[in-house]
Amino acid sequence: LAAGIESGDEVLSVPNVDIAASAPISHTGADLRWVDIDPSTHGMDPAALEARIGSRTRAVVIVHMYGYPARMDELLQVARRRGLIVIEDASLAPGASVGERPVGSLGDAAAFSLSATKPLNALGKAGAITTDNGDIAERARVLANYGFDLDCLDAIKAGVPGTLFQYRTEGYNAGMDELQAAVLTAKLPALSAWVATRRRHAERYRQRLQSSPSIEVVAGALGTQPAPRTFTIRVAERDRVLQALLERGIASSLMYVPPLHQQSIYADKRPPEGFPQCDRIADELLCLPCYPELDEAEVDVVADAVLEIVG
Repeated sequence: LAAGIESGDEVLSVPNVDIAASAPISHTGADLRWVDIDPSTHGMDPAALEARIGSRTRAVVIVHMYGYPARMDELLQVARRRGLIVIEDASLAPGASVGERPVGSLGDAAAFSLSATKPLNALGKAGAITTDNGDIAERARVLANYGFDLDCLDAIKAGVPGTLFQYRTEGYNAGMDELQAAVLTAKLPALSAWVATRRRHAERYRQRLQSSPSIEVVAGALGTQPAPRTFTIRVAERDRVLQALLERGIASSLMYVPPLHQQSIYADKRPPEGFPQCDRIADELLCLPCYPELDEAEVDVVADAVLEIVG
């Protein structure tokens, strides 16, 4: 909404994500359409994006999956050439970067979920928008605060007597709670160290697991520095592997399976051909723990268990 998306527009995204990356598109009244993914990053495929753009396409939502940046250089080239607004969903990748630029600074605006299960997390529900576009920033502030005129809102917060309640639009009660803001402010200085630990864990997994031809690991796009939320692999008989790990006390997970285009609520948006790469990955995807509190020995335990189970 802050970027000006409205009914009649078309917005493109990917289906292998949480519904939070798609529902806001529908909430604006715009037409949600999906694009297939690149199997190396699990993010949007640039060639598929190019092929999917139509006369009503106004924007694209690019999701950085599992902490691995999408192929942003190529995706931005397509989007800029076709005049699209670019919104990043960087919720799974705070601290990741493309070259020297952090995710969340590459498109016109970005959304970060900061809820309790995210890599940078509050104690409850929280989120943030980043943008260097002044118009988007101002509209986002208005929308997040009931639609108040910002001068009026500042006066109310300052307790100015006799302040009149002036509104610009019908907005939302979406401001961050002060307690969550305090928690995040305390955690933010530690983010770089946490990301560095996640990267070491991911590299250790990679070195241990690459010896097996039966295991495929997420590669990441060239020139990117990930901030792995999980270490994502692909294996045959995925459900058997997940159950066997659980029996050994290792909690792996399935992130956003089944993908949205396989969900009944989106049956009317499912193309007959499906999304071949996304469909194949959804059957093989397995996310291994990669949080900073793990130590190297625990990473080795998980890797050795996967190697033994997969065979």
